[in-house]
Amino acid sequence: MALTEILIVESNPDTLEEIADVLANAGQGYVPLSAENKAEALEQVADYPKIMLVILPGKLSKESSPDVYDALRKRGYIGPVLVRSYSGDRPSWSGKKVEFVDIQSSPEHLLDRVYCAVVPCILRS
Repeated sequence: MALTEILIVESNPDTLEEIADVLANAGQGYVPLSAENKAEALEQVADYPKIMLVILPGKLSKESSPDVYDALRKRGYIGPVLVRSYSGDRPSWSGKKVEFVDIQSSPEHLLDRVYCAVVPCILRS
């Protein structure tokens, strides 16, 4: 089974660990990479150029998630982006190519969305 690197950007360490555990235990070969802020996210993208998906929160504690998105795109990341958010967080993402998943979704729903986002990337590579 091919390994699929997925970058999780999340400023809450407990949430970051929870998402990483869900992905690591899914049995799909997902390799969760973590970043707590924009600088760490850019470092991960530089270190792991085959990242297939980025998962961002609707809001980070100290930075704008849309700014992180923009920085990743400027750094050359072209893959899909899932944004975990409440529906009220979505206007700040206007004009950005992202898919949304409700922050209160079950782990199974998150995995479904991850799978649907990653499979087209695997088929293209």
